[in-house]
Amino acid sequence: MIYIFTEAGGNCGFGHLSRCISLYDECVSRGLEAKLVVNAFSKLPESVGERMVVVRDWLDLSFLRELLHSEDYTVVDSYLAAYEIYKLISDVCKNVVFIDDYMRISYPKGIVICPALYGNKLPYPVIDGVTYYGGSDYIILRSEFHGSAGLKTQHTGEPARFLITMGGTDILELTAPVLSAICKEFPAVQKSVVIGSELFDETAVNTAADGNTQLLVALDTKQMSDIIMQVDFAVTTAGQTIHELLRYGVPMIPILVADNQRNNIQGLSDLGFSYINALDEILNPATVDWKSLVSKTPRLSPMKFEGHKNVVNLLLR
Repeated sequence: MIYIFTEAGGNCGFGHLSRCISLYDECVSRGLEAKLVVNAFSKLPESVGERMVVVRDWLDLSFLRELLHSEDYTVVDSYLAAYEIYKLISDVCKNVVFIDDYMRISYPKGIVICPALYGNKLPYPVIDGVTYYGGSDYIILRSEFHGSAGLKTQHTGEPARFLITMGGTDILELTAPVLSAICKEFPAVQKSVVIGSELFDETAVNTAADGNTQLLVALDTKQMSDIIMQVDFAVTTAGQTIHELLRYGVPMIPILVADNQRNNIQGLSDLGFSYINALDEILNPATVDWKSLVSKTPRLSPMKFEGHKNVVNLLLR
C-alpha cells in the first residue's frame, strides 16, 4: 500500500491536498494501490471525488503504528507533523518521501523533496540516510494541468482578462481589497475572481466588484483549469496556483501570504517577476502601483512540470 499523508483546510489551505491528489492519481494510473490520509480542518473540496480517502488526525503515533507495515510506501506532505511522526514512518515503512517547502525541520532517513522552482538551491543539512531533490523537475501539478490542451505560445500585449485568486481560504482576507484596487485601475478589463467557499464574504466582495467582474465560488479543478486557459494575467497568492499559471504561460503578480511560499517567491524572482509582500508588511492594495507592476511583468512561454511522475519514481525505486 502507498499511504499519502497530508492536511487540508483552515490555515493549512488546500495546496498540499491538491498535489497529494496528483500523486495519488499517478499511483493509481500505474495500477498501484494508494490511499490518501487527510487531517481535515474543514469539509474537503469536491475535487477529492471518489478517491480512497481516510479523514483522520493522523498526528497520532498509536494510529500510525497500527496502520503502517514494513511493506508500505509513504508520502508525507505536512507542515504540522513533528519529528517523532516522521521518524516512526521512516522506521516502519519500506520507503518514504517527505515533501518540504521551506526546510521546516531536519528529517529522518528518507527522501526529501522541495517541489518549488528554487527547491534545488536550498542549503539542506547533510544527514546520513537523507537524500534531497528539488526544483522544477519536482513541481507537482493537479492532474487536470498535465496535458497541453489550451496552451498558448505566449501572452503578449495589454491584458484583457484578469484572474484574481487569493487561495482556497484567503487567510489574510485580501480578495475584496485587491479586487477593489484592480477595478479602480483597470475598469475596462474583465475580472474573474475565484473564491474558496470557506471564507467567502459575499458582501465585501460584491461591494468591491464592478460591472466587469465575474465571481466564481469553490471551483473544481477542471473549472479552474478552464479559467486559467482563458485569462491573460493573474493576481494570486504565491501557493500552488503559480505553477498552474506558469504551465499556461500566464503572467502574474504573486502575493506572499505564508512562510512556506518564500521559496516560490524566490523562484519567481529569478524568472523576473516582482512580488507583493503581505506577510511581513501591512498591505494596502489601494496604494499599490498596479499598472506599473502589470507592465513590468515578464511574458514567458508555457512551462512543463512532471513532478507527479518523478516523485513516484523516487518513492518506488
